[in-house]
Amino acid sequence: MSFAHGATAEGVSLEEVPWPEVAQCAPCVNVQFGKLQLHFSPHEIENLLVVNSEASPLHVFYLSPDKTTVSATFLSQRQERFASYVQRGFFSQYGIKSNRDFFEAIGRVPDTNDSALALMRKVEGLGKAVKYLGASKGSLHVYWIQSPAGETQHVYFAIDGQDELYQLSGSISETFFQTVLGRLEIKEIP
Repeated sequence: MSFAHGATAEGVSLEEVPWPEVAQCAPCVNVQFGKLQLHFSPHEIENLLVVNSEASPLHVFYLSPDKTTVSATFLSQRQERFASYVQRGFFSQYGIKSNRDFFEAIGRVPDTNDSALALMRKVEGLGKAVKYLGASKGSLHVYWIQSPAGETQHVYFAIDGQDELYQLSGSISETFFQTVLGRLEIKEIP
């Protein structure tokens, strides 16, 4: 699928960007969420805090040496995350069958009479986003809804054929985004 790029009065549209080159780190701290494995150099992380709560099965907070905090969250199954959209018939209306389908569908700027798509985009923060970036590498797809400066950033990770959805949120910089993608891989759960 291809989508128009850029910003409009209704918000931003999905802009496909290339996957960054592999960024080496040695030694590396490996953190795995389900099938996603993230790699960081020890000097990039000051603290890892793992929290298990009812709201989400796993949160890991990274406190970088510059005191920037980023939260990595394992989100629930697609059916749970998008239940209200499914109940309203939005998924069937747009032919959404996967996490990737969803994030690509909301990347289109809706026609003036397309209130369902406009609502999903508003709920997901695209109405006020400054950019909406997407990158893919094989079966892994990443979507960054860039909020205005000073607001929480959200990066979502979807794997083809998997219902699980992963999210990074917090003070995410372009450098951090490039580092994460450059060292990210899909690994089977040990």
